[in-house]
Amino acid sequence: MTRYLALPRRLAARPFRASTSGLSRSRLRASDLAAPHRDVRVPAALADDLLMRCVALSTVLPEGACFSHRTAALLWGLPMPASDGDDLHVTVPAPVRAPRIRGVVGHQSRAVERVRVPAGLWVSTPGRTICDSAPDLDRVQLVSVVDHLLSTRTAADLSESIAAHPHPQAARLARALAEARPGVDSPRETALRLAIVDAGFPEPVVNGYVQSAEGFIVAKADLSYPRYRVAIEYEGDHHRTDRRQWFRDVARYRELESLDWIALRVTTADLTPSPRDLLAQLALHLRRRGCPLPTLRLPPR
Repeated sequence: MTRYLALPRRLAARPFRASTSGLSRSRLRASDLAAPHRDVRVPAALADDLLMRCVALSTVLPEGACFSHRTAALLWGLPMPASDGDDLHVTVPAPVRAPRIRGVVGHQSRAVERVRVPAGLWVSTPGRTICDSAPDLDRVQLVSVVDHLLSTRTAADLSESIAAHPHPQAARLARALAEARPGVDSPRETALRLAIVDAGFPEPVVNGYVQSAEGFIVAKADLSYPRYRVAIEYEGDHHRTDRRQWFRDVARYRELESLDWIALRVTTADLTPSPRDLLAQLALHLRRRGCPLPTLRLPPR
């Protein structure tokens, strides 16, 4: 078994540049160090995740660079769709040449808008990130990203950030901002809300509280029509697999039923390939409760 000299403490906890490490060439070639990029070493004990990959790359990026596009979106925790590739996106200020590194997609911009995050990385601002990511997102995905951002930022802040620089996606971004709502918990809830509104229903309340006659909060509905006591609950797979969540769901639906609320429970199967049957059922419940619905535009099956 090969024994290696232990790494100095300053090098053992994060990626580092080989050329400034002070380690010998033989030590830099040791199997307990990964070499994801030229002149970069990563202790094998460290996690091989997005954050660590970005930290490793940041050691050799030029001054003024930042992580951007899909990479920035993931670092901000935005709900991005799955992707076949895992390249890291980096933007540099002109006239600096965009990096040409294996596994890296380089971009150049006249105005790099970036902030430093706790991990020490420079990342494009949330507003700039959604501008850069918009071309790769469809309407529902883009609105779900903005929904997520509205949990920590106001629509006015995002609008100002988006308007700060001309962008080919400006019209789409403005529409997404108009359609986004704070308080949405997941992309599936965004898709459900947009399907309901697109079909011609009145817009439902997002994450509204249901109160008893005594004023106690008994439930928080994903989407609801309080006047007609109809709740629409999206149930991800954890509602089925998490035992405690399932018990909470049963108790919540019992409470809603006792208050004469209808709870329309929705799963991913109700949305794909078409939400037509779900929307027809919602229309039936609302009309029975006296809601004067207009002529609906139900999607084909």
